[in-house]
Amino acid sequence: VIRLILFWCMFLPWGARYSLDAINGKYNNIKNYVISAGSISYILQMLLIYVFAVQFKTGSEWHKDGTAVYYALNVEGFVTDFGKYLLNFPTLLKPFTQITYWFQYIAPWLFFIPIYNGLIRLILIFGFIFMHIGFGISLAVGAFPWISIISLFALIPSIFWDKFDKHISKKQKDYEIYYDSQCGLC
Repeated sequence: VIRLILFWCMFLPWGARYSLDAINGKYNNIKNYVISAGSISYILQMLLIYVFAVQFKTGSEWHKDGTAVYYALNVEGFVTDFGKYLLNFPTLLKPFTQITYWFQYIAPWLFFIPIYNGLIRLILIFGFIFMHIGFGISLAVGAFPWISIISLFALIPSIFWDKFDKHISKKQKDYEIYYDSQCGLC
């Protein structure tokens, strides 16, 4: 996942916001949104991860029994202490199975709804973030949940960042950059 995401990141204007280049005025004429082959590919890559993850969820434990989360938390090599604690609530694990399946099945397609797209996308991204936090605290699957969460930040719509900018600009209006051209590390 990280290799694919970093590949598409090469084609995005990462320095346009919240960077030294942005402070220096290098990206003064850039809009709040970017439509390019790189941005479309980045979005599709993120969404296809979830679309194809659902394609592997075909067993009865996902649909008929609703026991997939229960079985995942019983894999000794992957379960965390919190995951073991969740096993005490088997009636709660069935809805978690269904919510995980249906959210991964429906949410990627909702990114393309043309009305209220910013608000819908923001809600979906926070839904994915909470899902990955759940994966991370209940299963020891390495850096996958945290990489996925960080990767989702690039999909946060401009309505969020506009509010963030207004909040930041109230606290800090001017920036000063000190640079010593004689120092190789400064």
